[in-house]
Amino acid sequence: MFSVGGFVLAAKLVAAGKEMAVAWRYGVSGEVDAYLLAFTIVTWLPVMLWSSGTMVLVPRLVTLAHNAPERARFIAELNGTALLLGLATTCLVFFAGPWIIDAIAGNLEADTRVLAQSMVRQLAPFALLSIAAGYLSIRLQSRQTYGYTFLEAMPAFGILVLVLLAPAGSGTGPLVWGALLGGALQSAWLARMTRYADGGLGGVAATHRSSHWTSVYNAFGVMALGQLVMGFMTPIDQFFAAAIGDHAIAILGYANRIIALITGLGAVAIARAILPTLAGAVAKDGAGTGRRQALTWAWLMFGAGLLAMLVGWALAPWGVALLFERGAFTPADTVAVTHVLRFGLVQLPFYFAGIVLVQWFAVLKAYDVLLGVAIAAILAKLLLNAVLIRYLDAAGITLATSAIYAISWFIQIFVLMKKK
Repeated sequence: MFSVGGFVLAAKLVAAGKEMAVAWRYGVSGEVDAYLLAFTIVTWLPVMLWSSGTMVLVPRLVTLAHNAPERARFIAELNGTALLLGLATTCLVFFAGPWIIDAIAGNLEADTRVLAQSMVRQLAPFALLSIAAGYLSIRLQSRQTYGYTFLEAMPAFGILVLVLLAPAGSGTGPLVWGALLGGALQSAWLARMTRYADGGLGGVAATHRSSHWTSVYNAFGVMALGQLVMGFMTPIDQFFAAAIGDHAIAILGYANRIIALITGLGAVAIARAILPTLAGAVAKDGAGTGRRQALTWAWLMFGAGLLAMLVGWALAPWGVALLFERGAFTPADTVAVTHVLRFGLVQLPFYFAGIVLVQWFAVLKAYDVLLGVAIAAILAKLLLNAVLIRYLDAAGITLATSAIYAISWFIQIFVLMKKK
């Protein structure tokens, strides 16, 4: 956990630098609205596949660690599958992305919509890079080699460098090319790490003849459906933010990026460390030991999240000003982002604890539980967004997110206590 946490901290510092540079150059503007919309559409499906694949494949690859011939065959078929998924997703984003932007951002200015449609096509290759990076990270996580966590900062690093070096009037080019160059560097570096940690990258097979595919299909289908449902959260939030008016997406985006910095420092670290650990504990000592570990860490992370929420609420104005208030980002923008951020911080204890429980249910292969939680969460999200934005505007969206993480956590705890 501590080794992963160190990598996460380093990656988040790079990401924070990128956010500072973007705020300095673009402020709260239509260009940021367009970039966030385009990036969400490009990465939505890859993130869903990566998240589902992590839950399904990491425990399975851990159990195959002592069966080298079977693992090699399975890896070759996974390589081929990842390549085909990456190419198909890139084509889908290129052709369908502009239409999706029209569908969810009709209330934005015409210039912003046109810019977002152009950017989504320019960023389409990032979908292939994201799937490649996610797949290689799964293989490294199964080997408990966590250096890949830092490499997630490479797209942010690319954007940071190009935004700082680009001359005035460069438009959104630094955002697009920075992401693509950073994603290419990330994928190449991950391939090198995998070659050493996993005894080579393996072959490429277009078949699915391994005996493990039947269980993977069943598990991945349920997990992918759950991730598909939860993956709608960001587009749903941006749809509601677009309905509020121009710049609401940018304000929401700045607040969510601070929340992501906080969650990454704790939740990502424990989740990536604990998944292969719990899988190994169950394989060696049975479910009882793993269950005790999961409950212990869930309550510890709840306490850590509660402390982070209280500290974050008090320091929110200072944090927003420190990260963003320079150049095109004004003091009035700081006030707006701080208001939205504070309501989002309420999610931290529930998110931190819930991420541990998700790993435990994945180890148990209780994917139906995770799917049920995802469906309940997204239905609650739709209802709460519609109600709360009437009173709180964009802050209602982040408060709704906090509420659905609380609902999810209570459901998970209830089910876990029933599963003796």
